[in-house]
Amino acid sequence: MKRLVRISRNMLVLWLGLTLIPLLYYWYVSSKTQDEMYKQLQTQGLQFLSFVDERAQVIYSEIEKTTYEISHSSLLHDFAHSYDPRLKDYLEKQWYIASLNSSRFDQLRFIDMRGDEVIRVDYPNGSEQPHIVTEAQLQNKAHRDYFLKSQQLKTNQTGYVGIDLEYEHGKVVLPYKPGFRIIYPLDYIHKSHTERLGYFVANLDVLQLIDEITQNTQNLPVDFIDQAGFYLLSTRTDKLFGHLINEREHHQIGKEYPALWKLIQSQPAAGSYLADDGLYVYRTVQTPLFNHVSGLTLVTFYPQSLFAKGGAARFELLLLEVGIIWLALGLGAGIFTMMFETYRRSKIDHAFTNLLVESSSAIVLTDSHFNILRANHRFLELTGYHHEQLLGEQLKHLQLLPISTRKLTKTLQAKRYWKGSIELRNANQDQLSCELEIRPLDPQQTDIHYFVHSFTDISVHRKKIAELQTLSECDSATNLWNKAKFEVLLSEQAKLISRYKNHPPSCLAIIDIDDFKSINDSRGHAFGDQAILFVSSKLRQIMRDSDVIGRIGGDEFAMIIQHVDAEKAQTLMRRVNQEIARWTEYPISISVGIAPITDKWRESYERADNALYHAKASGRNCVVTHGINNVTSIDHHSA
Repeated sequence: MKRLVRISRNMLVLWLGLTLIPLLYYWYVSSKTQDEMYKQLQTQGLQFLSFVDERAQVIYSEIEKTTYEISHSSLLHDFAHSYDPRLKDYLEKQWYIASLNSSRFDQLRFIDMRGDEVIRVDYPNGSEQPHIVTEAQLQNKAHRDYFLKSQQLKTNQTGYVGIDLEYEHGKVVLPYKPGFRIIYPLDYIHKSHTERLGYFVANLDVLQLIDEITQNTQNLPVDFIDQAGFYLLSTRTDKLFGHLINEREHHQIGKEYPALWKLIQSQPAAGSYLADDGLYVYRTVQTPLFNHVSGLTLVTFYPQSLFAKGGAARFELLLLEVGIIWLALGLGAGIFTMMFETYRRSKIDHAFTNLLVESSSAIVLTDSHFNILRANHRFLELTGYHHEQLLGEQLKHLQLLPISTRKLTKTLQAKRYWKGSIELRNANQDQLSCELEIRPLDPQQTDIHYFVHSFTDISVHRKKIAELQTLSECDSATNLWNKAKFEVLLSEQAKLISRYKNHPPSCLAIIDIDDFKSINDSRGHAFGDQAILFVSSKLRQIMRDSDVIGRIGGDEFAMIIQHVDAEKAQTLMRRVNQEIARWTEYPISISVGIAPITDKWRESYERADNALYHAKASGRNCVVTHGINNVTSIDHHSA
């Protein structure tokens, strides 16, 4: 009883002394609230504009990547060279899907050298799906300024035209919307000259981009102001085109807010202006999305009503903070008093724990809920953590156990011991393989309060086992999968096809180097090995990472070609044949047999092998596909 009274008295004295802290905090914060609010909004506004700029940079990178891939696709260049109707159909479907997957494009077009639209896919803002424009609706754009500028582009140069009004059939599109175009010239490079075939033009949905870039929970407006003070882009579309439309020429920031415009001109990098209606925050645009327009400035606005609402909310929050601080100090005073009272009693236990933890093994001491209390130097060295980072953390966040925490607790309560293999996550988020032993700190106690976790690093041992397994599955010369491993992967592919009826098609290709014996006889086995390595390296270069390549014989290779049908696989293997035929060291060729992979992998293998036999019997240097009755022979010189 005396001990309880002493603890209570000391706690109250300490709490009353600490009450001075929340009173001083209230006085200081209330006197600084207004200035801090303006500074906070200014900082918040600059951070928001920085986020807008950074978001624009991210979107620019994504748009540039998408348009580059579309404009540099071999399918588009082949069509621009041949005008094959089948290729046009493929391109229209491909662009339809690209537009559907990204709402950032208003139009995707191929325009020939006369300015005629040859292919056009529209996806205007508000439409449910893209629209492939028919030939009757295609237009001639030779008179448009962006087509004239595109003719000045050099090879591999990208053109950016806009921001201006959109026109269709010679008339301004209503309601007004801004147009911005990215143009890529399509050039066919001959040996002696370069032939321009046309232009790929991507019209961006600027209003959609602005909504995406400037989206925020406070509905803050964002304006892009040009060097003349006009609203080039804005979330408030009624302010746009003041430099192009007479009835909107009054929407110019120099006329609307002269003091703000003067400040922007004198301090263009960043700043803020407090007006009667609210706070304006601005900064220079740095994103490359519209870098063809120089001197753009981002401006956002916090209305005065937000200050009043924020002041009332801040005062209520301040009272709540003071109350929480006062209660927290009282709680802290009680906890501190009790901790000080029990310090002497726990001193002996701490000395015993320190002696155990500082042993040579990697050891962690936790409470009954597996919260980390201590970790010795060996554990910190193993994981790379600092001791302060671990204190109070749940050990389960650092390790992957083969059993659940609930089951582990039951096992420890019943058997007072557990041992097993686990994955331990270090400070770099890498996983270490360890043997873990868990036992109570004091096995004699009925109620377990502390556990000792002892870790033994076995990562090197497991790595060696994995390396040996890899060596047993790979061909030593080419580092491709060997025949046994390839057949396992082929059987797994067949199981996927059998299990999932809508599984994408895939094909098996078996490749044999033609007349390989003559290479060894004429140039020696060392050169023959070089030929094997050349073929294997070409297969790696051409095939995708998702495809599986193996060496199943001396001069024989096999591949699992993912997500292609037999015709596409045949086209791909013709390309492989052509690439291999370009070897300057020796006139080498290959024969290829192809078969679709079914749910019976041995049957697929026999079909591909039979196709290879027919390729050999047809004079070698060709590709034969099971189910396709044509044999394609490829001449080295034409390749």
